[in-house]
Amino acid sequence: MLAALPILDLTLEVARLHAELVTAMRQRGQTMGANDAYIAATALAGGRALLTTDPDDFHRVPGLVVLPLDQPPTGQ
Repeated sequence: MLAALPILDLTLEVARLHAELVTAMRQRGQTMGANDAYIAATALAGGRALLTTDPDDFHRVPGLVVLPLDQPPTGQ
């Protein structure tokens, strides 16, 4: 399955969006982990929605379409 997914480059546009995102969040008194900020910036730069098991981590990002990925329960 992973072979069917594209590998997205870390471009200058992604780096710019990352910096803008981190700055905007700090101005609002919020924080986001560096990796999550790069993930969000990569999705924004490519005009893509973000499929994630942690949607609450990304709903604060303006303009980002977040698609929750439900996982089956474990350990039962």
